[in-house]
Amino acid sequence: MQQSAVRRQCVWLVLLVGLSACASSLRGPAEREDQTGTRIVVRNLAWCDVRIFAVRGSFSHRVGMVTSMHTTTFTLPDDLVDGHRVQLHLVPVGRSDTFTTDHIMVADNQALHLTVQEPIRLSTFATRAVT
Repeated sequence: MQQSAVRRQCVWLVLLVGLSACASSLRGPAEREDQTGTRIVVRNLAWCDVRIFAVRGSFSHRVGMVTSMHTTTFTLPDDLVDGHRVQLHLVPVGRSDTFTTDHIMVADNQALHLTVQEPIRLSTFATRAVT
């Protein structure tokens, strides 16, 4: 009887540690915008949701997802920016076509504005001064 109580306490401890580790990595959009880094504003005019990835060399990092017909702002951490160069890879949910931007130069006082079009290969980007 005492052995099963100890086992039950160990299971609860492992679950508690696991959940606390997951909770520390979850941050809302407001918290992400307070970080230093390159701000990316994504306007999705496509008919499907789009996943956004930052590409640096052969490494890609998921930045987030923008639902159809919405605009979302992300802050790209400095370690994913190669100097001032940013490259993004767009993957529409449920479709096979993708789009990868050229290397985009973004200065310290600028934000990258990305407009996702339909079809995705017609997507555009521009840098604008941060206000």
